[in-house]
Parts: sequence; structure tokens; C-alpha cells
Amino acid sequence: MNKLFKKLSLGFAVVVGGLVAFGHNVFAAPDADLASSTEALTSIITDNKGTILTWVAGIFGIVLIMGLAFRALGYGKRSVIGAIPGGKKKR
Repeated sequence: MNKLFKKLSLGFAVVVGGLVAFGHNVFAAPDADLASSTEALTSIITDNKGTILTWVAGIFGIVLIMGLAFRALGYGKRSVIGAIPGGKKKR
């Protein structure tokens, strides 16, 4: 399995290296619609940076609290089952 992973990663590196090596010759014509939409998206993100960061921090906090709660419930379950005679042993 380890040899297969090494071969696949080497092949992937060769493909990516080839794309990067020949990628500097590719040029795209400027598009006014693309430029204006990119500017609009950038302005939305910079104007609402505080709101976006608040949402990201809130979601991270909720995931962290839920993970800790599930671990605590699992620990409590193992403790109760380990206290019952004939139950599984505590880890």
C-alpha cells in the first residue's frame, strides 16, 4: 500500500509540475464582466468582514462545543456501563 501511495504521489507531482511549467505561456484576454464581478465580490467581502468573521467564529465555536459535549457523553456512558456488574470495562 505504501509503494502504491508513493507511485501515485510521484505521478501526481509530475502532472502538476508539467501543468505549472507550461502554464506560464497561457494568457487570457481581459473580460470586463469578469473584472466588474470580481470587484463587486471583493467589495462585498471587505465591507462585511466583521460579519463574516463573526459567523466563522460562531460556527467554529458551535462545532467545538458539540464535540466536547459528545466526548463528555461518551465518557459518562462508559463510566456508567463500567460500574454495572457484567458490563464492559472502562477504558
